[in-house]
Amino acid sequence: MNTSPKPLEQSPASRVMDEAIELAIEERSPYPERSAFLNADSPRLGTDIRRAVDDGMAIVLVSADGSVRVLRGEPMRDAEEADDGTRTHDLLHGKRKMGRHVPQRPGKMA
Repeated sequence: MNTSPKPLEQSPASRVMDEAIELAIEERSPYPERSAFLNADSPRLGTDIRRAVDDGMAIVLVSADGSVRVLRGEPMRDAEEADDGTRTHDLLHGKRKMGRHVPQRPGKMA
C-alpha cells in the first residue's frame, strides 16, 4: 500500500510562473521581469494585487482556464490632493476646486 503523500496539484498561476522561469532562463520570457503571478479566482486577489502594485510589480493574472493577462498598476497619488489642488474626495464626489464643476440635482438652479 502506498502511503506517500499525494502531490499537490499546481494552481494555474504556479504553472504559468514555472513556464515563465524556464523561458526566462532561455531569455525568452514574455512577462515583465518583476511580476506577481496571481490566480484570478483567489479569495485574496485584491490584497495580492495591492501588494504587487505597491511593490512596483506587474501582475500576471491567470484564470482557471489558463488564459493570462498582464496588468500594470500604479498606486493612487496622495489621497489629500491631486496636482491641481483638487482633493481626491471631491473628485470622487463630483466636485472640483474653485467651482469649475459642481454637478447639480435635476431641476435645481445654481
